[in-house]
Amino acid sequence: MRRSMPCLFPVAAVFVGLASPSDAYAQRVRGFILVTWGETISHIDDVKTPERGRFGANKVGYKSGYFGVFWIDLWTWGGEYCLYEGDRYRTISPSEAARLVRKKESELGIPFLYQVPLGWLIFGPPIIVVAIVAALKQVAALKNGDGNDVTLLFQDTRYRRALEILDEHPADQPAPAPPSDASGSHDSASENTRFHSAFEAGVRHLIASGIPREEAERNLAIMIPVRLFQLVFQAQQQQAATGASGGTNPVLHESLALEALKAVPQLDGARQLLAELKNGSLGKALKDVLLQWPDFNDGRRKQFLARADDCAMALRFARSAPGRRWMNALGYLTGTFICVAVWGACLWTFGTNLGALQWVGVVAAGLIAGSSVSYPLWVRASRRWIETTLIPEIETAGISPDWLLAVLERGGSPSKTVYDDLADLRELAPAIRAALTASGKVVNDVSFAEGDSGR
Repeated sequence: MRRSMPCLFPVAAVFVGLASPSDAYAQRVRGFILVTWGETISHIDDVKTPERGRFGANKVGYKSGYFGVFWIDLWTWGGEYCLYEGDRYRTISPSEAARLVRKKESELGIPFLYQVPLGWLIFGPPIIVVAIVAALKQVAALKNGDGNDVTLLFQDTRYRRALEILDEHPADQPAPAPPSDASGSHDSASENTRFHSAFEAGVRHLIASGIPREEAERNLAIMIPVRLFQLVFQAQQQQAATGASGGTNPVLHESLALEALKAVPQLDGARQLLAELKNGSLGKALKDVLLQWPDFNDGRRKQFLARADDCAMALRFARSAPGRRWMNALGYLTGTFICVAVWGACLWTFGTNLGALQWVGVVAAGLIAGSSVSYPLWVRASRRWIETTLIPEIETAGISPDWLLAVLERGGSPSKTVYDDLADLRELAPAIRAALTASGKVVNDVSFAEGDSGR
């Protein structure tokens, strides 16, 4: 049933639809030129039972109230099934509606635009996008300090210098102080005097920098609690790292030490390598040596950086090893072809009228045949690829075979949720080692530690 439409007048209008006393159907739309609300009926199906025509209505619909703008619904309510014809309707139960259209009650359904009004589909996505963009801008603003008064104050060199003056101000320097409580202790009054003296010195610095006294006092008073919190937090970190009883917290101590090494530009490559090898024993060995960096002399530092570079080059080479993806694809395609061929032969011989166990047997036969052919083919193709492609490329690129094997055997794999792009090459590590030995090359175990072989 079509809903009635508001008249396009520049003033408010009221519309009342026709209604009969017995059916009590009324369709009312009140509002301004851009606002619509009232009742509407969405057609479900025609009556298909022998009683058709006995009710004076031959259509089953879903009646609901609506509110919207520009005749676009923003909200719907009061949905119920009804029997209707033209402008007249009578509400019925879901079971009665299902019987009249000869459907199961679960098949009737509710109109989609009743559950999700058209206005939500039109205006919802833009509103969500705007909200996300606004939230991202707010996060970026907080991260960069924009719009955060306290952060901006700490970025101001004048206020930072005022805080330094508070820390450096001599305790015995005279300065005006509020009268102390006569009942308070002498130590408390002396502490208050020292604080006000330091605070006044910081304010005088800000006034000399061109900031009005009232603003300087207000902002400095805001910054002092934040600064105290920072100092307490730093002290807690230091205490947690060293332990209250003189012991150590190894995990936190290690984390703080690695954080401090970010200030050394020379170690950028080594820290990136550590992030890529963190799940293997090679990564643990790299971290242990990296933590000793402050104690290294120049010669030891150069040695460590050279070994880290060799390891990083081997890792990059392994990820771009020429032809290995083509080799894998050949094995997969061959196995798939054999599997499909076996399935086709079984269906040609036995037909498709098979029992459940027979279908399981056909599927299993294809999989077994495909894997039994593809795996030996993959092993043979891998051995040939190592001898004719990989080893010559290692020599051409100047990659250390020792470090390449270390990456494959001790590099570790990412977590289960991350794709390991070296998984297939790790399986070939024993074959690579055997091929290198067979070609007359000496393969050494390498380490980042001093005194061990690194090349």
